[in-house]
Amino acid sequence: MSNYRDGHGVVNPTGINNEGSGGIGPAGEELLAELNHAYERPLQTSGSLSNVSGAGEAKLPEADEAAAAAGEAKLSEADEAAAAAEETKSAEAAETVATAGEGGVSADAETEAAEEKAETTGSEAAETAAAGTAEAAGTTAATETFAVGTLEAAEATEAEATEAGATEAGATAAAAAETLAAPLPGDTAPANAASADTAQVSPAQPEPSAPEPPVPEKRTSIWIKLLRTSLLLAAIIGAFVFYYLTQSYQYTDKFMIGTFVNGNDVSGQTVAEVEEDIRARVEDTYSLTLTFRDGAQETITPEEIGYRYVSTGEVEQALLDQNPLTWVLRNMGQTVEIDVPENHTFDEAKLAEVVKAMPEFQVENVVTPTNAYLNITDKNEFEIVPETQGNAPIADAILPALNELVTNSEMEGNLNDIKGSYETPTVTADNPDLIYQRDNLNKFLSTKITYKLPKDATKTIDRGMLINWITRQDNGYYYLDDTTIHDNCAKFVAEIAAQVDERHNSIPFPSTNSGTINLSCAEYGHVIDQPGETEALFKELKDCTSEEKEPLYSLNKNVDPRFGGTYVEADLSNQHVYYYENGQLILDTPCVSGTKYDSSRHTVLGLYSIYYKQRNRTLQGPMVNGVPSYTSFVNFWMPFYKGYGLHDASWRGSFGGTIYYSSGSHGCINLPYNAAATLYEHTEVGTPVIVFGGY
Repeated sequence: MSNYRDGHGVVNPTGINNEGSGGIGPAGEELLAELNHAYERPLQTSGSLSNVSGAGEAKLPEADEAAAAAGEAKLSEADEAAAAAEETKSAEAAETVATAGEGGVSADAETEAAEEKAETTGSEAAETAAAGTAEAAGTTAATETFAVGTLEAAEATEAEATEAGATEAGATAAAAAETLAAPLPGDTAPANAASADTAQVSPAQPEPSAPEPPVPEKRTSIWIKLLRTSLLLAAIIGAFVFYYLTQSYQYTDKFMIGTFVNGNDVSGQTVAEVEEDIRARVEDTYSLTLTFRDGAQETITPEEIGYRYVSTGEVEQALLDQNPLTWVLRNMGQTVEIDVPENHTFDEAKLAEVVKAMPEFQVENVVTPTNAYLNITDKNEFEIVPETQGNAPIADAILPALNELVTNSEMEGNLNDIKGSYETPTVTADNPDLIYQRDNLNKFLSTKITYKLPKDATKTIDRGMLINWITRQDNGYYYLDDTTIHDNCAKFVAEIAAQVDERHNSIPFPSTNSGTINLSCAEYGHVIDQPGETEALFKELKDCTSEEKEPLYSLNKNVDPRFGGTYVEADLSNQHVYYYENGQLILDTPCVSGTKYDSSRHTVLGLYSIYYKQRNRTLQGPMVNGVPSYTSFVNFWMPFYKGYGLHDASWRGSFGGTIYYSSGSHGCINLPYNAAATLYEHTEVGTPVIVFGGY
């Protein structure tokens, strides 16, 4: 703050120029104007300033005395301060004070700035005066005001400092003491000052408001301010750029924060470190565990097969692709996921050697598989015996699959999942052909054929017999062979034919009046048609047809000596005809048979049967020169063998006796009309006719 003088150049130690009636001289007005401008207050009049000064003198007489004493005591120190001020750049001190005033800082801040500037200039006297003033006033505002004044003293030109000397130092101290009486707006100093003055000032007196301390305005060129601001900004930017580039540079050979390679955090790691981590993960943690069919397990280590990591250079390329200038984004939480192949290599030949050396591949430990097959149970029935898988591995099928597992870094392999890894049976229990074979054989065995033979005899073919008709190969394969079955059919038919076959050309017959006679007759009995029955049986077995049956016969004729009690008996020796029905005699009549002494007209002898019946028939003899040898009309015609038959003979007047000796028939048996009618009525086609005797 500048020292103000009166018109004669004498410094007023109180800090107030006495010129003018109002107590404010030109220097006081100038000071007041500076204060008003610095604190942006309205211009004060001289009257107001006088009031303020009076109030300060009334309230703080002890402060005035203390300030004056301090000024005189420190006169020599003020001279030294003035000399130091000459060497100090007064412009910097003034600029600092002006900046503090323009910024409107608090009283405490301004005091600190003033004290620092006072130390810079070396004005120990001003600092001592400020301290004494502060003690007298008891407030921070007094210190601030005094500091401002001190800085203005430092700003004085070299000529003023020389001229003023110790006198100005004392005046400055007195002015500071006087100014302390006026507290700044918003400051706490008035309260403290009031507290200190309570003992000296009458309580009845009102406390006047003090003017704000004078702060001189120190203006700085706008261009200088802009230059300073630009330089400061450039320095800040330069420091920031230097720091940013320094931080970026460290990521030219290592990965930035938030970088993940294959899911692993590689922040701050170099390419070599990342590659080493991958190598360790690939090589040190790999192994292949094989599970065999029986549950046994074998483990293949990477050392056994030369398993090792092979770099593709993509980790290094990922680092080169990294932009170090983006490190700040990573520090803010941004992450980058990088996927690189973890390639590896291994020795396939070594893998083959390791696998083939495993216990599961040794002959003594291998069980070969077996096919499913048919087996005959104790009930003569076929069943399927399931196949067995065994545990015989096939190296040629396993090794390619294992190579692929190792190539893909698979750590587990189940040989059951590898197609063709084991020897397998060629025929399994679910084989359609085997199932068909079983079912077809069992169907064949289930066929049952029962033969009904004469005399109530039977013969049966069943599974107990048919099981031996099934063909079995050396390999245990069962099947139905047509030739074998046909041969067995022929053998079976021959066996029953030997039991059944019988042929007869005569029959013992108990006659009515001639006793038991041996009748010549057509062949009768039972003879099986073996070729026919063999073919029939073979077909039935092939069709699996179960039944009860009679065999095919070439001769199947039963002869009952009594013919069931119903028959016609012609006793030619007695020239008599009898008809029995169910054992009862129905007809007993004489007859005339063929001429005894003419062999060409004999009646056939033997056992016959009526093969048809006819009414009103004209009979003709053999043709002679195209004309029938005879013609005879009959009412009842019942032939029993070719042209021989029973019929009425209305042209005869008598029957029986010896008529047939010379006047017999042409071979037929002549009956009376009524007898012929009765016989025609009761007989049926098939009724046996027994002819015997007479010749």
